[in-house]
Amino acid sequence: MKGLRDGPAVTAMNSREQQAEELLREFQEREQRIRSILETALDAVVTMNPAGQITGWNAEAERIFGWSRQEAVGRRMSDTIIPPQYREAHERGLQRFLHTGDGPLLNKRIEITAVHRTGREFPVELAISSAKIADAWTFSAFVRDISDRRQAEEAREEANRAKSEFLILQAADKLQQSLFNTVSHDLRTPLASVIGALSSVLEDGALLDALTQQKLLKTAQDEARRLNWLVQNLLDMTRLEGGAIRMKTQPCNVHDVVGAALRQLGEMAQSHPVSVTIAPNLPLVPMDHVLIVQVLVNVLDNALKYSPGETPVEIEAQTDADHLEIRILDRGRGIPEEELERVFDKFFRGASPGASKGTGLGLSICKGFVEAHNGRIVAKNRPHGGAEVAIFLPVKTSQSAMRTAGADH
Repeated sequence: MKGLRDGPAVTAMNSREQQAEELLREFQEREQRIRSILETALDAVVTMNPAGQITGWNAEAERIFGWSRQEAVGRRMSDTIIPPQYREAHERGLQRFLHTGDGPLLNKRIEITAVHRTGREFPVELAISSAKIADAWTFSAFVRDISDRRQAEEAREEANRAKSEFLILQAADKLQQSLFNTVSHDLRTPLASVIGALSSVLEDGALLDALTQQKLLKTAQDEARRLNWLVQNLLDMTRLEGGAIRMKTQPCNVHDVVGAALRQLGEMAQSHPVSVTIAPNLPLVPMDHVLIVQVLVNVLDNALKYSPGETPVEIEAQTDADHLEIRILDRGRGIPEEELERVFDKFFRGASPGASKGTGLGLSICKGFVEAHNGRIVAKNRPHGGAEVAIFLPVKTSQSAMRTAGADH
């Protein structure tokens, strides 16, 4: 009877043992599959326990870090793959996570620097995950060597820089040729006038009355100023093309800027009635005083040259929430519609008859100086004749928007 009673119990025990063996076999097969996947993974897979020791190290980790599995397992993670300058931060981060659960780098893909066994540092892409197993944390790091990608990116950037430099050199060659043409013609004209007037005074002074001598000297003075103006424009354009403009931005009074421009124009500004209307209580506006004065001088010079004598030239200034707006208005012939889009181009000269010719650089320089302030300059025709040039400058300083280069102006 006892044997009969023991039969079912033995059968049940055998069944449980078989189930346990099947579960164990299934677990071992699953573990083998996981291990196989990790071993053949394209990324290095490194696991770490809460003590900061390496517990897992696949074949790719051996390849990119230079340590064998036997050497790496049991070592501290920070001493094995983390550069010396980051090890203290790693240890602090680990302790913070264990105490607070806060891990800002967990479950994110970041780019960072790792270190090879030889001490060579190299860039990697890193993703870290954490899991709690049997009340103990384990950390898994998936690491990919991105040295080749970085080299490709650097090569691409270098190619882009080379292309940019080529285009700059190409533009510089074109500018040099244009400057040569300008020097060979535009600078010779005032220079010849200066030499001729002074030669007449020096060689024939005894035969000339005082009034004639005064006129000749006045001609020499005017042409010398014109020559200086042309040279200044050529220098300004060369600096703009070479990126050698360094902004000296400071809060400026608009009245002072307009007054300085009119003083520079001197007698030329007296050839036309010039009215100045500046809105009351304007704030100080951040700008480079010297550059914006030069902008106003160039725009006013154009307005005076292209307007009939005695016609008024107006200067208006006001601000809104974002910009200072300075407008220069004249009653000249205006700008032909087909030229409006080109007036700020280098070496562009309008076809209006009766106007003195310059280098075609003045308004182009204005555009460069204004854009260096993160501003803009536009030209349009007035409804009842004449032209208007409007300059917009931001009323708040934005250092990141200011273009700087390697030399002071």
